[in-house]
Amino acid sequence: MTATILEIQTAEQKAAEAIQRYAEAAIAKINENAGALFSRYVDANERAEALCKGAEKQASHLLRTVDIGKDSAVAVTKSVKDVEKKLASFMEQAEDIDVRLRIARSKADSMLDLNGKTVRLKSGGHLMTAAGFADDGGVLCLWAVEGEVFEQSIPAIALEVAVADT
Repeated sequence: MTATILEIQTAEQKAAEAIQRYAEAAIAKINENAGALFSRYVDANERAEALCKGAEKQASHLLRTVDIGKDSAVAVTKSVKDVEKKLASFMEQAEDIDVRLRIARSKADSMLDLNGKTVRLKSGGHLMTAAGFADDGGVLCLWAVEGEVFEQSIPAIALEVAVADT
């Protein structure tokens, strides 16, 4: 019986160490991705502002140096429309990056809520420990059966926080 308790304690210790490693790696990856997305968001905004300033300067220069005739007005209008299209594209990219950043932050927040907690499938099954995010975006879950430790990536939507039977 002592050997079985020792095996369980060893398995629990290994699981706790694995949970810590996975949690640290998941948080580092989330921070890396969030930082990259935020940098892209900032770059897109800066490019959009530069395009606006460039368009204003170009339009101002055209108005000062060119006789505003029919052909000139058409050229300025086309140039402004081109800049507006580019600006709209950059703004869409910035919004897309902002959405991705919010999703990454939401995943990080939800993982922080699950990390280290006892969970189970909503449909039932073994009690498991949420150890962090898996590479596929699911939650890495650990559990032991007869002294053998198992791990599996499970979509967060399929899990619920469980209270162990006492």
